[in-house]
Amino acid sequence: MGNDISMVCRAGAVALVVALAGCAARESAPEDATTPYEGEGSAPQTTPAEGGEAVVLKEDAPLRYVVQKGDTLWGIANKFLRDSWQWPELWYVNPKVNNPHLIYPGDELYLYYVDGRPQLAKVDEQPQQPGKPAEVLPPGGLGTFAPTARAQALDQAILAIPADQIRVFLRGPRVIDEDELDDAPYIIDFEEKQLLAAADTVAYAVDIEDQNISTYQVVRRSKEYRDPDDNDLIGYEVLPVGEAEVRVFGDPSTIYLLRSDMEARPGDYLLPLETDPMSLRFVPHAPDKEVDGKIISVHNGMSNIAQYQIVTLNRGTEHGLEPGHVLHVFQTGRESRDPNSFFGTSVQLPDLKAGTVMVFRVGERVSHALVMSASRAIHVYDRVERPESAK
Repeated sequence: MGNDISMVCRAGAVALVVALAGCAARESAPEDATTPYEGEGSAPQTTPAEGGEAVVLKEDAPLRYVVQKGDTLWGIANKFLRDSWQWPELWYVNPKVNNPHLIYPGDELYLYYVDGRPQLAKVDEQPQQPGKPAEVLPPGGLGTFAPTARAQALDQAILAIPADQIRVFLRGPRVIDEDELDDAPYIIDFEEKQLLAAADTVAYAVDIEDQNISTYQVVRRSKEYRDPDDNDLIGYEVLPVGEAEVRVFGDPSTIYLLRSDMEARPGDYLLPLETDPMSLRFVPHAPDKEVDGKIISVHNGMSNIAQYQIVTLNRGTEHGLEPGHVLHVFQTGRESRDPNSFFGTSVQLPDLKAGTVMVFRVGERVSHALVMSASRAIHVYDRVERPESAK
């Protein structure tokens, strides 16, 4: 009985929002273009937009939500959707607003329906009164929305995924693409004749070509990584040595060691220090084509990989990956002995879905991804592939 009452209340609230939207309908729009969900028992699976995937709302998806400090796009989507990575299919994008996916703490989001499809928009972009000029029409063609100016700084907008773990990762040991390291500048000598140097030391580096980059992380090449599929060398682990800034560009360039985690030495490489939070402002989406890769390492070397840990994949731009791509992880099925086999043969059990990762940094043959969810233990050499619902 309680569930029935809740459903009625929910349908009534949606109907109120839809009624407001109906006031702004164009004369050419069909009368039944926008309707609330009125099913029972489970959340609706909606018809996807052109080129998109069907989305499934959670049964307890709220009608309104106020963005909190510390929220992420992924976390907000998780309140509404069964599969959080399908955020773009839910979010109403206003094409007349720059950076349409930027939302801020305090923004109020509301859920409405267009042609049976759920849409999520900011309250300050809700339907206007009849007679006012139509600025933007949401998918489905019903209701008018007006873009709203915002004076808040971009760095105050919430990110797609938790950023703290990624910032720590980018300053720690990690695997980078073989070509990225081959093309990187490197220290050739120090101002004073010495083999090792710490912070507050002047050094010289070659191959610094981009004069728009002045701050670098100093790293040292460590062990190599090979593709488990064909044993090809695809990358190297690099260890953090310190940070440096360019004082004089040239050939060689003069650099100054700002900080040191260990003593630098000739041959250490310089990688651009990534601090721009805008680099994490992407939206979850599935790859356009099939992906068949493996986890080849985990940041901090844990044997069991859990939520918000960072993993390295043996796939990159060469395989069609880009930042924001979402992949499902499958735990390799174990072998089980056949109890009725005279010769003791084994049967390979099916792989089990273990979690979801989102790619945030991509090289030519390796990429890094953040574990967004883990339903069971994830391990090195577990398989990653395109989500089933996107196929």
